[in-house]
Amino acid sequence: MKNYFKILVASDYSKAGINAERYAIQLSRATNSVVTFFHVFDEPFYFREHFSEFEKLDENPLMSELTDLKEHISDLYKSMGINPTDDEYHCVVRQGPLAEELYIKAEGDRSDFVIMGTHETDLLKAAIEGSHTWDVIKNAPVPVLAIPEGVAFENIKHIVFATEYRKGEIPVINFLASMARQLDARLTILHIYNDVFSKEFENEMFEKFKNEVKSLIEYDKLSIQLIHNNDLVAGLNGFSIKANANWLVMSHERTMFFVSLFNPISVTKKMSFHTLVPLFTVPDNYKPRHEASGVISTNGHTKGEDMYRDFFIDL
Repeated sequence: MKNYFKILVASDYSKAGINAERYAIQLSRATNSVVTFFHVFDEPFYFREHFSEFEKLDENPLMSELTDLKEHISDLYKSMGINPTDDEYHCVVRQGPLAEELYIKAEGDRSDFVIMGTHETDLLKAAIEGSHTWDVIKNAPVPVLAIPEGVAFENIKHIVFATEYRKGEIPVINFLASMARQLDARLTILHIYNDVFSKEFENEMFEKFKNEVKSLIEYDKLSIQLIHNNDLVAGLNGFSIKANANWLVMSHERTMFFVSLFNPISVTKKMSFHTLVPLFTVPDNYKPRHEASGVISTNGHTKGEDMYRDFFIDL
């Protein structure tokens, strides 16, 4: 079989969450992958004296929640015209904080990535109160794929990575090139600049960056582009839609100094609230455990990490 991923899906029964589950099912079938539907619930709070002798507390909430999840997923497969027994999938329930339990499960299973649903949110409110998706993304040890509520699955043929020229992005680009090869997809590395620096300076930086990436990573479907937009979120969404991108990828460890200076809310966080295409977030310096270190090349060999050079900004 051509592809195989271990996908962990955060199931919460919300409309956005159900759309993400549908997306995960279709992605798993397209890539011969295995899905684990993972539901995390808080400990119920109640007073026993409030119940009459005819009312009985559920003494095993984990089993009750697992039964509900299994029924929900089975019904979801059937609603998509799929026999649930035709696919390999798993249902797991845990009790506790969502992000923490997801991290433990993802690392324990060596999941390739987590899938979550996201929906349009008021940015100011979200920045103050946060969101479940962003809470998971910001410290996730593995990549997280956030699926907007209204987005349907399409075969992954174009991946766009938004770069800030950071040194920590090199392993991320290497990982994405490897994934793009598995999916036979185009990989575009995109930098959006604003009016903080001159066009000449931006072009010089871009050419150095492009040459550096090309010297490190050889993939015949890799392209590197530079565009101008003073609104980074609009620029990323606009480019992704125009280029028919299936995933927009961002590395979220840190943001370039001028982004932090002029936009106190990180661009990745903004995108997790307002993305119009699936947002794939990958931690800086990310390397899958099962991958040998090195950089892929078209001839199947790897280039060692000692070939990483010093152009990239390491803030």
